[in-house]
Amino acid sequence: MGMDVFGINPVIQRHSVKPDTPDWTTATVAEKSVYFEAAQQYEVENPGVYFRANCWSWRPILDRIYQADREYALGIDEKTLERMSYNDGAGLDNQEDCDRLAEALENVLEQENGIITWDCGDPEFADAYKATKEHALEFVDFLRECGGFEVC
Repeated sequence: MGMDVFGINPVIQRHSVKPDTPDWTTATVAEKSVYFEAAQQYEVENPGVYFRANCWSWRPILDRIYQADREYALGIDEKTLERMSYNDGAGLDNQEDCDRLAEALENVLEQENGIITWDCGDPEFADAYKATKEHALEFVDFLRECGGFEVC
Protein backbone atom coordinates (compact mmCIF):
# COMPACT_ATOMS: atom_id res chain seq x y z
CA MET A 1 0.00 0.00 0.00
CA GLY A 2 1.29 3.41 -0.83
CA MET A 3 0.73 6.73 -2.46
CA ASP A 4 0.78 6.97 -6.24
CA VAL A 5 1.26 10.56 -7.37
CA PHE A 6 0.44 11.22 -11.02
CA GLY A 7 1.36 14.29 -13.03
CA ILE A 8 -1.65 16.00 -14.62
CA ASN A 9 0.21 17.48 -17.59
CA PRO A 10 3.79 16.21 -17.34
CA VAL A 11 6.66 17.29 -19.55
CA ILE A 12 7.43 14.41 -21.92
CA GLN A 13 10.84 14.25 -23.55
CA ARG A 14 10.63 14.26 -27.35
CA HIS A 15 12.49 10.96 -27.80
CA SER A 16 10.61 9.18 -25.02
CA VAL A 17 8.00 6.57 -25.91
CA LYS A 18 5.50 5.21 -23.42
CA PRO A 19 5.42 1.41 -23.71
CA ASP A 20 2.18 -0.30 -24.61
CA THR A 21 0.65 -2.26 -21.76
CA PRO A 22 0.61 -5.97 -22.57
CA ASP A 23 -2.43 -8.18 -22.25
CA TRP A 24 -1.79 -9.42 -18.71
CA THR A 25 -3.78 -12.60 -19.28
CA THR A 26 -1.66 -13.78 -22.24
CA ALA A 27 1.71 -12.08 -21.79
CA THR A 28 4.67 -14.26 -20.93
CA VAL A 29 6.90 -13.58 -17.96
CA ALA A 30 9.55 -12.30 -20.39
CA GLU A 31 7.09 -9.93 -22.09
CA LYS A 32 5.96 -8.59 -18.73
CA SER A 33 9.56 -8.08 -17.68
CA VAL A 34 10.33 -6.16 -20.89
CA TYR A 35 7.28 -3.99 -20.29
CA PHE A 36 8.21 -3.20 -16.67
CA GLU A 37 11.77 -2.27 -17.68
CA ALA A 38 10.49 -0.01 -20.48
CA ALA A 39 7.90 1.59 -18.18
CA GLN A 40 10.56 2.27 -15.56
CA GLN A 41 12.84 3.82 -18.19
CA TYR A 42 9.94 6.02 -19.39
CA GLU A 43 9.39 7.26 -15.84
CA VAL A 44 13.11 7.99 -15.38
CA GLU A 45 13.18 9.97 -18.65
CA ASN A 46 10.02 11.86 -17.65
CA PRO A 47 10.13 12.54 -13.89
CA GLY A 48 6.84 14.46 -13.93
CA VAL A 49 4.78 11.44 -14.96
CA TYR A 50 4.73 9.46 -11.73
CA PHE A 51 6.06 9.46 -8.18
CA ARG A 52 5.50 6.68 -5.68
CA ALA A 53 5.99 6.42 -1.95
CA ASN A 54 4.86 3.82 0.52
CA CYS A 55 2.62 5.05 3.33
CA TRP A 56 5.52 5.06 5.78
CA SER A 57 7.67 7.35 3.64
CA TRP A 58 4.87 9.59 2.30
CA ARG A 59 4.03 10.94 5.78
CA PRO A 60 7.45 12.60 6.35
CA ILE A 61 7.33 14.05 2.82
CA LEU A 62 3.81 15.37 3.40
CA ASP A 63 4.92 16.76 6.76
CA ARG A 64 7.63 18.76 4.94
CA ILE A 65 5.00 19.94 2.44
CA TYR A 66 3.00 21.30 5.39
CA GLN A 67 6.18 22.94 6.71
CA ALA A 68 7.00 24.46 3.31
CA ASP A 69 3.46 25.81 3.04
CA ARG A 70 3.71 27.46 6.47
CA GLU A 71 7.24 28.83 6.16
CA TYR A 72 6.88 30.16 2.61
CA ALA A 73 3.21 31.24 2.78
CA LEU A 74 2.29 29.15 -0.26
CA GLY A 75 -1.41 29.36 0.52
CA ILE A 76 -2.21 25.71 -0.14
CA ASP A 77 -5.76 25.09 0.99
CA GLU A 78 -5.86 23.22 4.33
CA LYS A 79 -8.40 20.75 2.97
CA THR A 80 -6.12 19.95 0.01
CA LEU A 81 -3.19 19.37 2.35
CA GLU A 82 -5.28 17.09 4.53
CA ARG A 83 -6.62 15.15 1.55
CA MET A 84 -3.08 14.58 0.24
CA SER A 85 -2.72 12.09 3.10
CA TYR A 86 -5.34 9.91 1.36
CA ASN A 87 -5.55 8.26 -2.03
CA ASP A 88 -8.46 10.34 -3.34
CA GLY A 89 -6.88 12.50 -6.02
CA ALA A 90 -6.02 15.64 -4.05
CA GLY A 91 -3.10 17.76 -5.18
CA LEU A 92 -2.19 20.96 -6.97
CA ASP A 93 -3.75 21.59 -10.36
CA ASN A 94 -1.14 23.74 -12.15
CA GLN A 95 2.58 23.99 -12.77
CA GLU A 96 2.97 27.44 -11.23
CA ASP A 97 1.84 26.20 -7.80
CA CYS A 98 4.00 23.08 -8.20
CA ASP A 99 7.05 25.24 -8.99
CA ARG A 100 6.44 27.33 -5.87
CA LEU A 101 6.07 24.20 -3.75
CA ALA A 102 9.19 22.63 -5.31
CA GLU A 103 11.30 25.67 -4.46
CA ALA A 104 9.97 25.91 -0.90
CA LEU A 105 10.22 22.16 -0.28
CA GLU A 106 13.78 22.07 -1.59
CA ASN A 107 14.68 24.88 0.84
CA VAL A 108 13.06 22.99 3.73
CA LEU A 109 14.90 19.81 2.79
CA GLU A 110 18.27 21.61 2.72
CA GLN A 111 18.03 21.67 6.52
CA GLU A 112 17.59 17.88 6.72
CA ASN A 113 20.13 15.11 7.08
CA GLY A 114 19.94 11.80 5.22
CA ILE A 115 16.71 10.54 6.80
CA ILE A 116 13.55 12.55 7.38
CA THR A 117 10.94 11.35 9.86
CA TRP A 118 7.39 12.06 10.97
CA ASP A 119 6.22 11.74 14.56
CA CYS A 120 2.76 10.17 14.54
CA GLY A 121 2.46 10.67 18.30
CA ASP A 122 2.49 6.94 19.11
CA PRO A 123 5.75 5.82 20.79
CA GLU A 124 5.22 2.33 19.40
CA PHE A 125 5.70 3.72 15.89
CA ALA A 126 8.34 6.33 16.72
CA ASP A 127 10.76 5.09 14.06
CA ALA A 128 8.25 3.78 11.54
CA TYR A 129 7.60 6.85 9.41
CA LYS A 130 10.79 7.76 7.57
CA ALA A 131 12.06 8.56 4.11
CA THR A 132 15.44 9.34 2.70
CA LYS A 133 16.17 12.94 1.87
CA GLU A 134 17.04 11.69 -1.62
CA HIS A 135 13.54 10.25 -2.06
CA ALA A 136 11.97 13.54 -0.96
CA LEU A 137 14.16 15.39 -3.45
CA GLU A 138 12.88 13.04 -6.17
CA PHE A 139 9.44 14.41 -5.33
CA VAL A 140 10.84 17.93 -5.84
CA ASP A 141 12.06 16.84 -9.29
CA PHE A 142 8.60 15.40 -9.99
CA LEU A 143 6.98 18.70 -9.00
CA ARG A 144 9.09 20.65 -11.48
CA GLU A 145 7.87 18.54 -14.40
CA CYS A 146 4.34 17.37 -13.52
CA GLY A 147 2.02 20.16 -14.65
CA GLY A 148 -0.05 19.65 -11.49
CA PHE A 149 -0.57 16.40 -9.64
CA GLU A 150 -3.03 14.05 -7.99
CA VAL A 151 -2.30 11.76 -5.04
CA CYS A 152 -4.08 8.47 -5.70
